[in-house]
Amino acid sequence: MFLSIRSFSWHDVLVACAIGVSYSFLLVVITSNLSLSLGRSLEIAILLFLPLASPVFLSIAHVGTRILPSSLQIAKFILVGTLNTLIDLAVLNLLLGLLGINSASSWYAVCKAVSFSVAVINSYLWNRYWVFNQTGQATKKEVMQFFAVSVVGLCINTAIAWLVFALLNGRLPSTIGANIGAIVGTLVVLAWNFAGYKFIVFRNTMND
Repeated sequence: MFLSIRSFSWHDVLVACAIGVSYSFLLVVITSNLSLSLGRSLEIAILLFLPLASPVFLSIAHVGTRILPSSLQIAKFILVGTLNTLIDLAVLNLLLGLLGINSASSWYAVCKAVSFSVAVINSYLWNRYWVFNQTGQATKKEVMQFFAVSVVGLCINTAIAWLVFALLNGRLPSTIGANIGAIVGTLVVLAWNFAGYKFIVFRNTMND
């Protein structure tokens, strides 16, 4: 079955809140490496806003299922995708910080591949058990398909991220260029991942 509407539950709300909390702490890691001072008031506002904004976004998407039945599933995918992006960026910035800014450009592609791989593991767990609501035991075929789709996404993501980083090199500080490259790569690969997960990996799903 292509689609099945499932009731919006308090479990979804709590999960969305938890994702919002994760956003806040990951942003602290990223902004610290970028030496961005948000100010205490703004930091507190972000810490309070994101855990509330995530379930509100999900609730609006649930209302939208009357027009677009898959809107709730898409909203979940966006929330998880944003979490994966922040994990990607946080790991990337930690690695760049450990290597030192002078060697960042030489090792950027390797750092980006590692950070993206960590995000993919997180992505599999969230997408399987929450976005696409798989309850059965994971099969070897499913895992292989997921990682095959993700590896293609990794190649697209890393190539685009490196290209953007190279184009911005010398025009912007390396840390800023690195993060812009990572964001552009992630946005481009977002549509590929959703289509691959929905129609290849979890094509027999019976959820939103």
